[in-house]
Amino acid sequence: MSEQNPKPSPDSTPGDPSSVGEVFETVEAVDFAEEIAAAENAVTAESMWHVTQGQTVVAPQTSGSAIVALVLSIVSWLVCPIIPAIVALVFANRGAKEIAASGGLVSGDGLITASKVIAWINIGFWAALFVIGLLSVALIAIVSSL
Repeated sequence: MSEQNPKPSPDSTPGDPSSVGEVFETVEAVDFAEEIAAAENAVTAESMWHVTQGQTVVAPQTSGSAIVALVLSIVSWLVCPIIPAIVALVFANRGAKEIAASGGLVSGDGLITASKVIAWINIGFWAALFVIGLLSVALIAIVSSL
């Protein structure tokens, strides 16, 4: 790379056009090198989208299993709590495997994470209610036997 502050030739004077030209060439070379570095670091369209041989841009598709898992985990709060939550976890695992195997052509990681969180909270909530119910029945049995 060229120096940023080149020394003028010994026979040139400070106002000589030849020394000014050398400075401009150096500045242009530095600017050009900075533009190349910025372009190399920039996010390109190909890194965001997958390009096939015909140069067709293909957007990543959302995993169907991820969508089903999220819907089932939400439905588990409304209808028959435990069974849809367990099925949602199965679909979430299936969707995670599908996304991992797709090489970036299938998306939906956020949906899978949300469905797992919602399903596990539902299962934990109903398990806690079950334990509280058993403890209350046991406590009532103990108190009534006294």
